[in-house]
Amino acid sequence: MTIQQTGSSLLILILFLLAPARADLVATVDRTIISDADLFSLTVRASDATADTEPDFSALERDFEVISISPKRNSQFRIVNGQTSSVVYVDYAIVLAPRRLGDLMIPAIRAGSETTQAIPVRVQQQSISQRQQMNQYVFFETSVDKNDTYVQGQILYTVKLFYTEAIGGDFPQPPILPETVVEVIENERRYESVVSGKRYYVLEKRYAVFPQRSGELVIPRERFRGTRGRGGFFSQKQQVSATSESHTINVRRVPENFSGDNWIPAKALEISESWTETPPQFRVGEPVNRVITLAAKGLSSSILPSVSDMSVEGAKVYADPPATENRVGADGLTAIQQTTIGIVPTQDGRLDLPEIRVPWWNTETDREEVALIPAATFTVLPALGEAVDVPSVTVPVTELTRPTNIQAGSSPIWQWVAVVLGILWLLTAWQWLMLRRRVAVLESATSSRFAATTFVDPDEAREYKGLKQACQRNRAADTHRQLFLWCKARYPHFDSADQLKLMDTDLAIEIDSLERYLYGHDNAGSWRGAELLKCIDRLKQQPVEVTDNRMLAAHLNPV
Repeated sequence: MTIQQTGSSLLILILFLLAPARADLVATVDRTIISDADLFSLTVRASDATADTEPDFSALERDFEVISISPKRNSQFRIVNGQTSSVVYVDYAIVLAPRRLGDLMIPAIRAGSETTQAIPVRVQQQSISQRQQMNQYVFFETSVDKNDTYVQGQILYTVKLFYTEAIGGDFPQPPILPETVVEVIENERRYESVVSGKRYYVLEKRYAVFPQRSGELVIPRERFRGTRGRGGFFSQKQQVSATSESHTINVRRVPENFSGDNWIPAKALEISESWTETPPQFRVGEPVNRVITLAAKGLSSSILPSVSDMSVEGAKVYADPPATENRVGADGLTAIQQTTIGIVPTQDGRLDLPEIRVPWWNTETDREEVALIPAATFTVLPALGEAVDVPSVTVPVTELTRPTNIQAGSSPIWQWVAVVLGILWLLTAWQWLMLRRRVAVLESATSSRFAATTFVDPDEAREYKGLKQACQRNRAADTHRQLFLWCKARYPHFDSADQLKLMDTDLAIEIDSLERYLYGHDNAGSWRGAELLKCIDRLKQQPVEVTDNRMLAAHLNPV
């Protein structure tokens, strides 16, 4: 290098170093000729008056994709003619990717009253040799399971990054698409693969894409920029990059011939029901729980309709908020929704449950189908303890007012008296037998329930099972009895179930609510045992502490 060339290089270096001192907003790029697969860096330095004002980078979005923006605040000192001064500046490091080929222009960036100079950039198509050379180290494979779908339908998008050893960099983030929901199906899967006789490491991620509007959906190209090599004192890392192909999806609108109120595009959909007791037994005033389950393949749970809005003649219906879940499988998402509906009959006799219809669109066969739970009819028994209507004999008025001719020889009066007395005796005997049978049934049920309490040793597992069944069936009296039995089995030193109130505040509230329902003057409505069972399950997880009876008595009866 000649002395003249050396002097020119030093002059350019000095001018570059002094440029920030003369301008408050300066933009520079690391290169001005790039390929369509490259990422390049734009640095904007804001100093002095503009250091506290963030520049507006929105103009870059027209021709470039902004990959990242990283601000860094610094300060430097200068000595000019023996005087020391400091300059505060902020460097914005921006990573850009070109959106198209040709001569592009990085527009002027504005911060406050200052603007940068526009910078021209030439984008050339990456040559086959460059791509092949780069593919030796890193490349992408992306795919979609379909290029045509309906609005809110599922698209499976798979991204695979193939790379060799000693490649460093960050895997691209999930795509950000306008008016589209993107769910991560498989966050990270790593394995090895052989391509063209060469072994690669593979990092794979899968996404479920749900477009929310019809039209054309473009999944942009994936970009990777990293380094190759381990680095070191005598070696430098090589810059490597990879770019995938983009995908264009045609999103169709809801078909006009779809008959449902809720649009449900899915690969498969099923609806089913289950009962707390199979078959269910209905009795006036006692709730029976019906669980309705919706399962849709290739759908997000947020789209599933509610099935709790129903009315049943002769019964009150209560529905809990539905429990939803998204399960991940080979076919993407499977949406699960479970709704528990409590049915409380208000009159005995016949109970008709209407059918449940869920129209949906089969995206595999491209036609409408209907998931159905058929209508069903059940018999409702009278409430326990309800009085039995005794049939009475009604004598027509005409019979009472009709004149009677008594003949001493053929119809003596004592025969008629005997017939009437016989009928009355039969009616009395029939009523006594019916009453005796009901009393026997009640005595048998009572004796069978309390026999285990009197003569069988306490068994916590058995008593908890009985308590759980009583709570799930929402039977208040059985729950109160089983609560006492479980309490004695788990805590032998307790004298009553009321002592459980001291161990858990929420449990105390639930026990008081149960007792108000059983013994209060106003016990209208129904009692539900779900919350009480939750409190019992939480208490079961706590270790049992053996407490001396005298200490417990002193605690309950402080001096």
